[in-house]
Order: sequence, then structure tokens, then C-alpha cells
Amino acid sequence: SFADTLRHAYGTGGYKAWLQAQLSDLHQRADRDHVSPLEFAKLYAEMGNTDSAMQYLERGYVEHTVELVRLQLEPAYDGLHSDPRFRDLIRRIGLPESIAFN
Repeated sequence: SFADTLRHAYGTGGYKAWLQAQLSDLHQRADRDHVSPLEFAKLYAEMGNTDSAMQYLERGYVEHTVELVRLQLEPAYDGLHSDPRFRDLIRRIGLPESIAFN
């Protein structure tokens, strides 16, 4: 089962391996169904892969993904707050900058 896969990944490689297993599963699901770009963005952000996270956030913006309105409240993106691309995205979405940048 997928839970066993995640448990094994975490047991052998820790949190990063667990995230990678989640990402692999997400890519497999995306081959069959639409998966929100924000699901990918969150995992990449948690892995510390800022460039990939931003690419998927931009894709979410282009697709008008509703979850973007909560972008500043998602702890996974805390490490992106100082990135100029993230700040620009917040401005383009029309969210108040004070939430993310204080």
C-alpha cells in the first residue's frame, strides 16, 4: 500500500525521502488525473527546492487555482517569503503584503 511505501521511505531516508515518495506518487497521479499545481509547489517548497516550487506556484496562478488566496498562510511557503518571485506573485494575486512580509 502507499502508506507502507511512505512508512518505508521515512524509515530508511527520513523526512526528505518521505517527501520524495509523496512527490513520486503525485507525479503518477498527475499522469492520470489533474492534480493542483499547488500540491507540487508545497512538496517542492518543503524539500527546499525553491525554483520548482515557484514554477508550480506560477502554474497555479495561470490556472487561477483558488487555493492561492491562502498562499501566505501555508507554513510550507515560509521559506519563500523573502524570494522576489514570491513577493511578485503575492502582489499579482492582490493579497496584502503585510501578512507575508513582516
